[in-house]
Amino acid sequence: MVCRDHEGMVLAYATKFHNLGVPPKIVEALCMCWASQMAQDLCLQNCVMETGFLPLAQAWVNKSKRPTTLFDAILQDCKSINKESANAKVLFVKKQGNRVANTLAKMSFTVEGSYWIDYIPQ
Repeated sequence: MVCRDHEGMVLAYATKFHNLGVPPKIVEALCMCWASQMAQDLCLQNCVMETGFLPLAQAWVNKSKRPTTLFDAILQDCKSINKESANAKVLFVKKQGNRVANTLAKMSFTVEGSYWIDYIPQ
């Protein structure tokens, strides 16, 4: 996860790996919730969280109030976390367009549950 401010400056980076035996869609939603909670804990206001998973970004803008799937229910929890801390934007960025997020995704296999502020992980 990459969290940027409204001008595109990176506020924080985070990586998390879930090996739960569930569909990738659910893992992406769980990771977004973890990232949302992390952003709230770090008091990051009005940040834009980037995802390379298009269905997550599309579902984020869906205003449906009643979840019909586990994925919807997890996202509803994420949205409530974001609402409390004013971290309500999620942006889809293609893998080719965001080397930072792609590098973090690869790192998630060896560096679990980490985040960085004012430091770019290598």
